[in-house]
Amino acid sequence: MVSVELGHFHSHPGRSHRAGDRCERGAGQQRGRHRAGRQLRLGERRFGQHHHLGHRTGHVLPRHHPTRPGQLRPRRAVRDRLGHRDRRERQHPWRLGRLDVKGVIAPQLHFEIKLPETGWQANYLQVGCGGLCGNTSVNNAPASAGCVPLTTGAFAVASSDEGHYQGGGLFSTDPTLRADFGYKSDHELLQAAKAVIQQYYGQAATHSYFDGCSQGGHQALTEAQRYPTDFDGIIAGAPANNFTALNTFSHAWTAQSVYLSGGPATITNADLADLHKAVLKGCGAPADGIIADPLSCTWDPGTIQCGTGQTSTSVTYCLTPDQVTTLRRIYAGPTDEHGQLLYPGHQLRGSELNWAGIITRPPLPAPAVTSASSGRPCATRSSTARSRP
Repeated sequence: MVSVELGHFHSHPGRSHRAGDRCERGAGQQRGRHRAGRQLRLGERRFGQHHHLGHRTGHVLPRHHPTRPGQLRPRRAVRDRLGHRDRRERQHPWRLGRLDVKGVIAPQLHFEIKLPETGWQANYLQVGCGGLCGNTSVNNAPASAGCVPLTTGAFAVASSDEGHYQGGGLFSTDPTLRADFGYKSDHELLQAAKAVIQQYYGQAATHSYFDGCSQGGHQALTEAQRYPTDFDGIIAGAPANNFTALNTFSHAWTAQSVYLSGGPATITNADLADLHKAVLKGCGAPADGIIADPLSCTWDPGTIQCGTGQTSTSVTYCLTPDQVTTLRRIYAGPTDEHGQLLYPGHQLRGSELNWAGIITRPPLPAPAVTSASSGRPCATRSSTARSRP
């Protein structure tokens, strides 16, 4: 039996507090403290509900009444208890009119659910995380960012930390936590979210979706493979599904490509916009800037290598020989001495704007120059023009 304890329920953005962070893990371990609250059974899982609305405690989560077809909301009495909206809430449409629910699934899977108070259209979206996770990312839906249904409250949204704190890998020494990270956490979060949604709105979500990128993409593929009936639709962006090979070969390859022979970075974030324009032109992209089939584009960075004495600018962008080498390696992906891929994936032409923070970093600041007369350092002016051999 997996014990779930819900924390505080707050309607004010940025002011949610966690409660009941300790849950029972099994025989022989200290049992978590369970405060007074109703118990809801769902299959073999027990969900202890501890209701805190606004800054008041002891209120029972309401059932809904329909306001118009396709849109449900809690009872007016409960909305009145949630209190007056301040100006800051109106400036954050993602958080406006949402009830923030935080809780824990044993042994230590922390989750967060945002429940729209108005406008909910019986949809549920579960969001993955990135890297080694370690925190909830309910406000970050990579493939759905900015979509109107999310900003208007059509979806209840949930995310978890995949069973451990922060992003370090020490959790992997515990087989239970390793399994939570590997495949269990998203399935268990869905069961908890379904129970909360049913109790809050008085009906189940009619459609459930998953959206994740990188580790979130790994979570998405795992859900599709292990629990194919959990979601009606899944977005698996840049899935880190072969986790060991990704970190051993792919990330190491791109790092060695950018820092050739351990030298300074050949490509930085400052290059990406101009490089992307050159790639679009080289791949024959139409005016909308979309390469319909990136795999069919074989554009070679060497075609824009700087000539002798040529200076690269945003208008006449060109590459140094080292930059050409870097880009050829990045586009080819990690290969052995026979040209065989060591990892089944590489950067496609047209993906350059997504490299920032993953493959490239910001350029180093300009070095300080010491004035000969005063001995005081003074900053040099940066220039957009760069000399090329």
